[in-house]
Amino acid sequence: TLNGDRSIANPKADFTLVPNTTIVPVSVSGGANSGADTINVASVNGFNGNVNLTCAATTPVTCSVSSPFALHNQSSITATLTVNVPASTPSRNYNVLVTGKGATGEFIHTLAITAAVSGGSPAITLTNSGNITVVRGATTGNTSTITVTPSGGFTGNVNLTCTVASPA
Repeated sequence: TLNGDRSIANPKADFTLVPNTTIVPVSVSGGANSGADTINVASVNGFNGNVNLTCAATTPVTCSVSSPFALHNQSSITATLTVNVPASTPSRNYNVLVTGKGATGEFIHTLAITAAVSGGSPAITLTNSGNITVVRGATTGNTSTITVTPSGGFTGNVNLTCTVASPA
């Protein structure tokens, strides 16, 4: 708006992307989970044509969005954005970018959405490649590989110790 409450006319046909929310909360305390957001895709100034929506998210979060849409003079359609979060995801905010592109490529709009992940707790999992057996009187036995797998954002050192027990 200019001084004197005069508007500047924009006769160019276009479309808009308006999310219901810009923060999608997802709790992984019970395992992998997902969250959703709705995006209103609307024709502006008589826009007629297809709009294709795509999304990309910060790893390990993934996303999908319903698409494409055909808009007609002043119409609007609601798209659904789904954000998927694996169980081992650390608690923090992850970026999700939604892009809307008109069929001609002339109009491109983006939305920045935040996936607010909570409930992830740091942990480790220990696995071994097999039991170790030693025959009586032998000076060596076979070996087993111990694998330490971090999850939930675990960082740090893991100290392993070994104890040999006599058979009962």
